[in-house]
Amino acid sequence: MAVRRRELGVRCLWARGPAAMTRCAAVLCVVLASAGCARGAAVGSPDAGAMVDSGTPDAGAPDAGAPDAGAPDAGAPDAGAPDAGPISKCGNGTLDPDERCDDGNLLDGDGCSAMCLPEGTPCPGSPDMVLVPAATFEMGADSPDYANEAPVHQVRLDAFCIGRDEVTVDAYRACVTAEACTAPHGRGQLGYNYDAAGKGDHPVNGVTWTQAVAYCAWLNERLPTEAEWELAARGTDGRLYPWGDAKPSASLARYWAMNPNPRTTSPVGSYPAGVSPYGALDMAGNVWEWVADWYADMYPDGPVTDPTGPETGTDRVVRGGSWNATVSQIRVTRRKGAAVDAFSNDYGFRCAGEPAPAGP
Repeated sequence: MAVRRRELGVRCLWARGPAAMTRCAAVLCVVLASAGCARGAAVGSPDAGAMVDSGTPDAGAPDAGAPDAGAPDAGAPDAGAPDAGPISKCGNGTLDPDERCDDGNLLDGDGCSAMCLPEGTPCPGSPDMVLVPAATFEMGADSPDYANEAPVHQVRLDAFCIGRDEVTVDAYRACVTAEACTAPHGRGQLGYNYDAAGKGDHPVNGVTWTQAVAYCAWLNERLPTEAEWELAARGTDGRLYPWGDAKPSASLARYWAMNPNPRTTSPVGSYPAGVSPYGALDMAGNVWEWVADWYADMYPDGPVTDPTGPETGTDRVVRGGSWNATVSQIRVTRRKGAAVDAFSNDYGFRCAGEPAPAGP
């Protein structure tokens, strides 16, 4: 908030003309009366001693450049762009009529700046999130070959938002640059995307559960619970795959059986025909995705509401299969456990969050 106030103060000092001064003063009053864009805490927290940088993004100073030397305009303020330099994703320091908040600081990519979306946006955390309405569905599968998917049980979930795409290399790199995340593991090794040329739009891989939690927290988001992930992937009709019950093919998902070469990921969103009922992409294949829950060999029996998994455990859950998965491993019910410090060239994640509050 301090950065926002200072930056707005500088803008007001540079405002030219009575109309501009009046408008800037009104904006400053709105911002000073607001508490900002705070959102709920993330589900889970990094384990003690984990390799996660606890630092916060640099609070860079405003542009030190002087205002134009010319005389004040006789009319409205210039419509030109602000001084060159990093700016927030949406913020210009002005709470416009169609905005619910406006960051107004000069820090690019911080958690608050991504929230400044038009009023009425169902998922205020990011323009790349999709809304999953409240629903009741049958979770799991009864199969003697996959006992850890049983028993099938009824789950009731409140509405939530989930990332349309898996987190990309470029998105994760912004968090590393801001010193809020640590770099992925496996850098420079075959199949790891972070240092590979031309992989900015591929899912980041080589991240542990702890690193995934830290990234989502940087955006004031969280990992989805296992139940949220499954609902987002399959909907309420009991389908086998995000797109339905049709047999997987090379046009629907990135997985091993149909795409053996090259042995790597695809750019996120490469398979729009494989979209889930709620608009989420790549929920079958590409990378296994970390979720918030501790892993258990079986689900609890009986109906549950907003489950968050076991209270303790040794492994966390990954879902969805990967580029290295078989057909059975990309089913929406497939699950397995992995240590919180495990990483792989086919492990990634997506974030989740809370929907905008209902209107009056």
